[in-house]
Amino acid sequence: MTFDVFKEPEGQAASEDAPADGEEGEKKPVKEETEKLPRSVYINQVVREPRMHFFKVPRLGSYLAIRLEYESCLFEESLDAAVVDYIDVRGRQKEQEEEKKSFIEKAKQGADEDGDADQTMNSEALSSSR
Repeated sequence: MTFDVFKEPEGQAASEDAPADGEEGEKKPVKEETEKLPRSVYINQVVREPRMHFFKVPRLGSYLAIRLEYESCLFEESLDAAVVDYIDVRGRQKEQEEEKKSFIEKAKQGADEDGDADQTMNSEALSSSR
């Protein structure tokens, strides 16, 4: 199914290979290239498609595959941006962990002061919900 995106439509392939009409010395007007949308494959109901393969239990839904072509995504600015983004994400994760620890400590202190364990969250419940 997915690899159908990379196949050229039959009508388009034949029209590109067709010989030009007219004499060889005669110039044809050049057609302006129109923007072409990426080729895609869309399946409305995947369960009803006989060519669809499921590795486990079949799931209801649709499927869309899009052909994306690009020269290269490797240049120095993109690598620098990825490193900066990674550092930012790691910083946010550390902040979240610190907030979580302080929240758990406050919850423990509140439970100790109140002595009412039914109304407060224990740290095991918080760590398992993550």
